[in-house]
Amino acid sequence: PPGLYNLDTTINVPAGVLLLGSGIGRNPLIAPFEGTVLQYLGDGWAVNFSRHSAGMRDMSIRDAFGNGSGGISIAATDELVESLSFNRVIIYGFTAGTGLYLFADNDKGIAYASFYELRIRHCKIGNHY
Repeated sequence: PPGLYNLDTTINVPAGVLLLGSGIGRNPLIAPFEGTVLQYLGDGWAVNFSRHSAGMRDMSIRDAFGNGSGGISIAATDELVESLSFNRVIIYGFTAGTGLYLFADNDKGIAYASFYELRIRHCKIGNHY
């Protein structure tokens, strides 16, 4: 549901899981927040995807203090990561980190990922591949 959800650790999203919010609000960059906001309080990654058929929809990810490494990390280190979907997601406030980070190692890859209405604001690095 709509609300501000404080996170102090990284959410590691398993295969087949869609994080589903209720929207980004009329103006998600100005308090009070009206949609679903994951407010990150840590210094690592807010959300990590490393498995198949997962994603996010209708929510914002915000770095509360500007100390986080980044908003969303997609890492293909153990296996090929495919069929990810991100719809109506805003990543902002990661002024010391990266909004969206895609990383593949050990002959792995990221394939068939869909990004619709993904917005990144006020991050040190917007996208890093």
